[in-house]
Amino acid sequence: MSEQPALPWMIEFRIPGASSVAKLRVEGEAIIGRVDRDNGVVPDLDLTPWGAMEKGVAPRHVRLAVADEQLMVVDLGSGKPTLLNGALLTSTPHVLNHGDDLQLGVLHLQVNVIASPNQGGIVQRQQNVELVDDPAPGRGQSILIVEDEAETAEIFRLIMERAGFKPHICREVVSAIRVLNSETPSAIILDLMLPDIHGLELCRFVRRDVERREIPIVVVSAAAKQATINQVMEVGADVFLGKPFSMHELVRVVASLVKWYESKKPLSQTKQLVGTARLKGMPADVRRDAVVLFVAGYQEPIAVVVPSRITIGRRSGSTSRRPHVDLERYGAFDAGVSRIHAAIHREPDGFSIEDLGSSNGTFINNVRIPPNQRVPLKNATEVVLGSLPVRVFFFTEDDLEIIQGTAPLG
Repeated sequence: MSEQPALPWMIEFRIPGASSVAKLRVEGEAIIGRVDRDNGVVPDLDLTPWGAMEKGVAPRHVRLAVADEQLMVVDLGSGKPTLLNGALLTSTPHVLNHGDDLQLGVLHLQVNVIASPNQGGIVQRQQNVELVDDPAPGRGQSILIVEDEAETAEIFRLIMERAGFKPHICREVVSAIRVLNSETPSAIILDLMLPDIHGLELCRFVRRDVERREIPIVVVSAAAKQATINQVMEVGADVFLGKPFSMHELVRVVASLVKWYESKKPLSQTKQLVGTARLKGMPADVRRDAVVLFVAGYQEPIAVVVPSRITIGRRSGSTSRRPHVDLERYGAFDAGVSRIHAAIHREPDGFSIEDLGSSNGTFINNVRIPPNQRVPLKNATEVVLGSLPVRVFFFTEDDLEIIQGTAPLG
């Protein structure tokens, strides 16, 4: 079996004072210089648009080459000065790193590594995310890539295909939402700075979606300020990778999250059965007044009787009144659940839910319900408190008639 080709590097060169940047994909090796059509020279990266001739850049000025997962740079006898971080570069190869200053003639290039086999790592991840060192390769699972830069999107596509996944590329949030409305990918790779809507909004959309809220989301972004990272984690992304990012680490993260996601699917598919079974185990005289709550990510249900009204929220450290259902241990604080967030009411024909003026809202089917108004619940409805999803189970009147043997025949 032949070995897979080495993973490519994606490099961005910023020229001081220029409004545009030069990008170069390096697989094996690449030449940087300027076009010289008289002598048939067309380098892999042509710096002519940045005044290469006037600034003393030779047609074949330097060569970049990948060796042992490092990027090397060597002067090609250009006859013009070549400096790396102020030191004269010779025909001896030198390692080229993210943040280096490469000077060809008098043209300065700031080196920004966007993607490499091994440079970069995880900036932050959710506490419940478990990653394995050598996850199994993909089996054709769909990976949604949301990235507007064509070169970077192509790198993502190549990485995922080589890892055994099936990538689907979208360049902005609206088209990604269209895809999500028609299919469920096994993971999402997401940039933040997108042309139409900020990537954070796609995170919020996914985490409020009834059917797809547990899809793993990996954010890959150069916007790695702590405030931005905190926002990303608060809206529910699983892992934040900064740029430059390691391709090996991206594959490890995605493959681990896909495995975790697939392990949860059977649980989500059987929740309704489990919820009904729990109700059937209750005494007959309380079944009509009972509900079972499943918090996303937790297998143990919360069974509670609702004679007329119960409140849901999280306890505080003070002596103030506490909710009947305390979601503190389910990450309620981080999910934006208020202390007294909502109420479930027993109605003549079922149950309703009321938002009690919470700070971050209560949502059904991705729609925020009005505060202080009762909204009818259907069996197995998923309610989102802030960003915490809770599925509500109860017996309908028809269910009770069947259990009690009073349903009409025929």
